[in-house]
Amino acid sequence: MKIQANMMIKARVMVGLFLFVLGACSSGQKAPAENAKPTVEVRLADRESRDGFTAMTDAGTGETISVSPEITLSNNDIMSAQAIADSEGGPAVEAVLNLLGTQKFAIFTSNHIGEMAAVIVNGQVVSAPVIRAPIMKGRVIISGKFTQGEAEGLARSLGGD
Repeated sequence: MKIQANMMIKARVMVGLFLFVLGACSSGQKAPAENAKPTVEVRLADRESRDGFTAMTDAGTGETISVSPEITLSNNDIMSAQAIADSEGGPAVEAVLNLLGTQKFAIFTSNHIGEMAAVIVNGQVVSAPVIRAPIMKGRVIISGKFTQGEAEGLARSLGGD
């Protein structure tokens, strides 16, 4: 039971990082057209150059990383999203992956522990955290330094109310 609790904590941290950058990307940018949905992708990445991978700049660190052409997760894998308060009472977004997205992300994170996962929003790498543990649950929390309005806008754009 303790192992499961630790895995859940690690999974929430990883997913929190993944989703934090989704929220961070909305600040300081023009709002998309009313009905436009941001393009969200998760792809395998590496600090070293790899054949077939594309060099991209991680906006969070300024570091150039190599990003796989294969999309692991996308908007299509997000079933719903809603603005919530995080554990510290700040604005956050809870995103729920659909069954296929949950399965794909669980397999991806299980197979790539110690590797990087690039989070790409509208063609820009906003974060590339290292996968520390498998993420088996399809419910993820997006927390970061954004306003309640930005959290609500992100949730709506990801398919929430």
